[in-house]
Amino acid sequence: MAKISYVEKQILDICDIIPENHKYTKNYINNNKGEYPVYSANTNMPFGYISDYDFENEEVFCVVNYGDSGKTYNITTNRFSIGRNVCGVKIKEEYKSVLSLEFIRLMAEQKFLLRVKGSKQKNLNQTLVKTTEINIPVNEDGDFDIEKQKEIVKKYNIIEDKKLELKEKLDYINSVEVDFMASNEEKRTIILPFEELFEIERGKVISQMYINNNKGDYPVYSTQLDMPFGYINNFMYDGKYLIWNTDGLGGYIRNIEGKFSITNIVGIMKLKSEYYDTVNLEYIRRILQPIFRQNTKGREGIKGKNEYTKINSTMIKNLNIKIEFPATKDGKIDLDKQNAIVKKYDLIDEMKQKITDKGLPFTLANVELDGLTPYIYIYIYINVSELFNIVRGKSKYTKTYCKNNYGQYPVYSADNYSPLSYMNTYDYSGKYLSVSVNGIAGVMKIFNEKFSINADRVILIPKMENINLEYVSNVLEYRLRDIAKGRKGIGRKNEFTKLTKNMIDDIKIPIPFNCYGDIDGDIQIEISKQYNQILKIKDILVKKADDIINTEIKF
Repeated sequence: MAKISYVEKQILDICDIIPENHKYTKNYINNNKGEYPVYSANTNMPFGYISDYDFENEEVFCVVNYGDSGKTYNITTNRFSIGRNVCGVKIKEEYKSVLSLEFIRLMAEQKFLLRVKGSKQKNLNQTLVKTTEINIPVNEDGDFDIEKQKEIVKKYNIIEDKKLELKEKLDYINSVEVDFMASNEEKRTIILPFEELFEIERGKVISQMYINNNKGDYPVYSTQLDMPFGYINNFMYDGKYLIWNTDGLGGYIRNIEGKFSITNIVGIMKLKSEYYDTVNLEYIRRILQPIFRQNTKGREGIKGKNEYTKINSTMIKNLNIKIEFPATKDGKIDLDKQNAIVKKYDLIDEMKQKITDKGLPFTLANVELDGLTPYIYIYIYINVSELFNIVRGKSKYTKTYCKNNYGQYPVYSADNYSPLSYMNTYDYSGKYLSVSVNGIAGVMKIFNEKFSINADRVILIPKMENINLEYVSNVLEYRLRDIAKGRKGIGRKNEFTKLTKNMIDDIKIPIPFNCYGDIDGDIQIEISKQYNQILKIKDILVKKADDIINTEIKF
């Protein structure tokens, strides 16, 4: 990324200030009604409209001086006046061709908000506005770079739009509670037994040979969750139904509509006709699936792999499932409320899908919206195994082996400070992150050379781009140190701890993503700098503490 040069300027150096005009009171406006706006501290609309105007065809933005102090807004009309509690800002004539007013507004507002005075009645007087300093990009000759200003404004606006879009979605998600039917109103529900709602039955044997011999347009569903088993020229059902896996990945439920068939390892829930117009099948699916999954029997596997579980019709009937529906004031099942709850579920799924489409299983941890800078990022906690291939060093690299194959390339072992020895070949060339797994386990070290490691260390090889090794080292090391097994010792003295590959694989670390769903390398760099600064301060304090402890006091 090319380095951008900036020059710092006060607003008064580059802009003229249009002071407030006290004559434009409410009484004046009522007595002089017209078509031309008078702008004031209200950022949403003009204070009023009068029959005359003070300015014409001027490019101006306003700064609120009292009330919502520090906020800015653009004037979008050709003829206007400026009233009370606000001042106007316009570029000096000599700079109009090299400065962007919108760039100035965006950069200055951040500073204005920080300079506001007062605890109750906030104010930002015109002297503070004039003396506010902003950084303006310049070209190689030191002249104002108008193209770079426009580029920054464009990026700012794109991100602001994304920020607003995400903020709206986050506000919506924040309204979602553990109980989706919770509200400030009295909770009204209707509870119905599963058997009251559905008749259930199992599919029939449909083999691959049968499908091959009866090809057609109608899907056959088996236990595959993401696609039909095949397509045939006839169908068993026509309508809207819930189907569930009775075997394999037992308990998963799908909402199916149209003409289709199911195999004998899939069951179907047929909603009784009296509930066709009162219940949302997707609402029911989201309630039932966790119950079904929690009550399957069989081999669960590890992380869903090699699973073979079952939940048949008899098992479901024995669960005595009751489904809670929101109810209207007159005691009927509330379909609209069900639809709203499903919409909330779908929104959460949509946000997660934007990330999972990139192949990243994740847990959404938190979202930070920085109101002062045009930036937004999301922390996603991801398993180390999803980010890196973890490769252990070779046990044959002993001191004896290195002595017999002596050369110029270092071999690193459990010692985190110096090589075990040197040999005449190497396994890695470049920048890599490594972890000690024996001795003082969990300590991380970045190598940027031609080197090898023995079995006391592992190498972390990134699976994806934009992973900053310094950032990962900072956020991962203390987590690994916490879970290392063995004799911890005091201050790493007399310590002998171990880590296994599986222990490292299962650790989740926060990775920042930008609003486009991409891993954010710039944020990682910035956080790493902050970590390193803290470590430097820590080292200084430790040294001073040691000096104090070792000081000899004589009486």
